[in-house]
Amino acid sequence: MNHFTRLLAFLSVFDVTKAQSTCEKAQCKKQLFDFQAIHGSLVKVSDKKFALWTASKTLSLTGSQEERERSCSEDCVKEGKDVCRSAHLESFQSEDTPSTCELFVENVYDHLPSVLSTIRTDSTGWTSFHVLNSFCEDAPCQNIGKCVPDFATNEGVCECTGYSGKFCQDLNPLEEDGSVYFTFDDGQMKNLGRSGDVLTEGTGDGLVMYDIARNTRVLQCNLTNCFDFGDDTSTTCMKKYTMPYCAGGMTLAFWVRLLRGDENRDGFMLLIDQGAGDDNAGIAINVKPDKTEINIYIKLLNNRLKCQFTNIPNDIYRQWFFLSMSFQRTPSTKMVCFMNEDRVEVTTYSATTSNPPTSKFFPGDEGKFMLDDILYIPKFSTDEMISTFYDKTKSN
Repeated sequence: MNHFTRLLAFLSVFDVTKAQSTCEKAQCKKQLFDFQAIHGSLVKVSDKKFALWTASKTLSLTGSQEERERSCSEDCVKEGKDVCRSAHLESFQSEDTPSTCELFVENVYDHLPSVLSTIRTDSTGWTSFHVLNSFCEDAPCQNIGKCVPDFATNEGVCECTGYSGKFCQDLNPLEEDGSVYFTFDDGQMKNLGRSGDVLTEGTGDGLVMYDIARNTRVLQCNLTNCFDFGDDTSTTCMKKYTMPYCAGGMTLAFWVRLLRGDENRDGFMLLIDQGAGDDNAGIAINVKPDKTEINIYIKLLNNRLKCQFTNIPNDIYRQWFFLSMSFQRTPSTKMVCFMNEDRVEVTTYSATTSNPPTSKFFPGDEGKFMLDDILYIPKFSTDEMISTFYDKTKSN
């Protein structure tokens, strides 16, 4: 059974050469005149050693087991953070046989508990130590969040992916790696996602304006190129169709409203037309007000997946409504679409001989409509993620 013990290593040395001050709450070396004070807080774990790290310093210790443990932990504190954040002590054989103490610069909190178990392995008689951080010690971060310690204050933070909150407890699609999220609340086309700002200022003919129904600023699309979405690096699946097509999957979601007059037009309004002609692959979303129909396509070479919403009450076009598509390539191909809270899932390809769409992301054709809260994620999103984004943005 592993034994965890919190240690306090304290050492005072007089008449020494003045050393650099490296004070933190958990690991401190302080020079005061001719007095050098060293103190630290470490966690001892019995029957464990670090198997994969390279030692920054190696010591040979003698004395009793207790004396060797004390010397190893004190040496870790004395060396400071640039040499030691963790250490281990070889098993005790006899008082005449020295034990090796190895110091490591690595910090155990840099690893998830599941990964740390492959680094700090079982080894009978060995003893491991690590500098204590009270916030991270009990692995507080949920949902594969990474705990980042602040040793200077003995506090820390959780770094989340796909979640937010102090402990990564709240599902949040906007925190997904590579996410692009356009909102227009402050009067500009601003990306608040994690991919960085990928929108070129002044691109397209979109007009940011205030909308009473949403009680915020939105984007009005007037002509063909409302704005250019992303680039080949940060939004590969939206801009550059190379094989395997969208290997990690993709998600696109947004709010849309047709402007007065277009809700009764004949034919269809093309909301999205995005792809690369050389690959005959792309994305298309169109609305047919006269047939109360919405179609969402992903074209893959000579096949396509199609979500279709039919028999939609005509008054839906007189208000804001939500559309989303989530594409999954592996382990099985499927596309899940939402129109408000209505859900359609397709897993069967249908043949298509239609021409591929053009090489840019075109919200809009000759019709006029408004967009708000546009989200792109370079992976398939679960229903729970889409529902969270829908609830988060529907009252804007």
